[in-house]
Amino acid sequence: MSDDYTALQGYNPEADLGLGCGLPTAFAKIKAGDTVIDLGSGAGNDCFVARSVAGESGKVIGIDFTEKND
Repeated sequence: MSDDYTALQGYNPEADLGLGCGLPTAFAKIKAGDTVIDLGSGAGNDCFVARSVAGESGKVIGIDFTEKND
């Protein structure tokens, strides 16, 4: 999917692998102080966006099982 993250606070172009499945952070109703878990986080772009919303009082955990490539 080719959703456009570029206007979202926290977006990191270096972590945009073009492999996302939509913009889950747009629908998750994340608030400051929330704990967010991103399953299948890949390079972490959704985590970066969620962190910008959850703020310093929140916590974001990214989990991915992709094998490390050397």
